[in-house]
Amino acid sequence: MYKELKNLDWIRDSSISYGKERMYKKVRNKILKYVAEKLKREKYVSQREIFKKFRVNPNSYFSGGMKKIYRTLNVDVERLSNYRMSRKFDKEKFKQRIINFVKEENKKGHFPTYKEIQRKFRCLVKLHFPGGIREIAELSGIKYNRKFATKTPEERELIRQKIIKYTIQKLKSGFYPGYRDIDSKFHINFQYYFKNPEELYQKAGYNGPVKKTWKNSGNKINGF
Repeated sequence: MYKELKNLDWIRDSSISYGKERMYKKVRNKILKYVAEKLKREKYVSQREIFKKFRVNPNSYFSGGMKKIYRTLNVDVERLSNYRMSRKFDKEKFKQRIINFVKEENKKGHFPTYKEIQRKFRCLVKLHFPGGIREIAELSGIKYNRKFATKTPEERELIRQKIIKYTIQKLKSGFYPGYRDIDSKFHINFQYYFKNPEELYQKAGYNGPVKKTWKNSGNKINGF
């Protein structure tokens, strides 16, 4: 009889434990889904907001609290503008991340442009580095070079000619270079040099119809 009662106690305790585990997972999933939906609108969700919405402390469901939630969702919270307005945002740490990024890129032989830094970290670089590219280079321990900054008219024309030459080669092989292709190849902002791809193609000697997608046509282009 005693053994049978012990078995009944074990079954009861296991059932309670299983029920708690199911509830625990259910709440965790609800929190993750809620935060993911907010992130689609570029909204940072704070610990206080989670408590207000679900009446639970996120630390009880995620070891590491909100940091764990964002890591689970593979999100860099410092790229969210409203997080950078919160008290938790460490401006100096964020600046150091940018500096470290520039150092690593420089080791690869490339100094990121203002636009590239802005695109990667989703921030206005001047808010963190009033001195712009020159200040970033100095803090990164990299010798400042004129090419990091705004180009002179002569420098811009030289780059334009290089882009045109590259485009002629691509057009001969049946490929329509677009914004991203040129930006990636020359590490520049396409629209600082040409109004649109049509203008570039014309400069390269091609005056035929242009596809809206400016992607590889897969065919040789007449006249090349």
